[in-house]
Amino acid sequence: VFSDSNWNGGDYYEGEGPQVGLSRAMGQLSLLNQSPQWSDATFGRRWAAGDPVQDWKNSYLVNVVLDKVGNDRARESDANHFLYWSRVVQTYAVDEEGGRTSALRAPVLLIPCRSDQLMLPVYSYRCAEELRAQGTPVDLFELDSDGGHLGCVTDVAKVAPTIQAFI
Repeated sequence: VFSDSNWNGGDYYEGEGPQVGLSRAMGQLSLLNQSPQWSDATFGRRWAAGDPVQDWKNSYLVNVVLDKVGNDRARESDANHFLYWSRVVQTYAVDEEGGRTSALRAPVLLIPCRSDQLMLPVYSYRCAEELRAQGTPVDLFELDSDGGHLGCVTDVAKVAPTIQAFI
């Protein structure tokens, strides 16, 4: 979004917003939300039209689809929404260091996905240790899915009994 000439430091309400930058960011986020296994199984190295090695105008199918997904998602989004959401995720992230969990007292259910490349399962295990150390009740269920970050959405049926038992 920042590299888009329409970004204008976030002051774009009187003009065109940074749709190109937002579209690219949404496309990349869509790819990051998946796993390499998903991408390989869905697209492999198939071409959209013509060998990408033979001509720069040719592209791999995964790139064409991600461009379309990014454009579609950008039409439904607002650049500031995306930037604020990104800042919140960065500020309240749980990582290998643990994170900011000291205020949590209610029971917590963590559901890491084995193939998640954004929120690595090790982060959830570290978070569970931190929560338990402060006396917060924690259940943890690692989802076996190739769905990446979206595995908890695409394979929710696998985790539904755990969620029901937790609730």
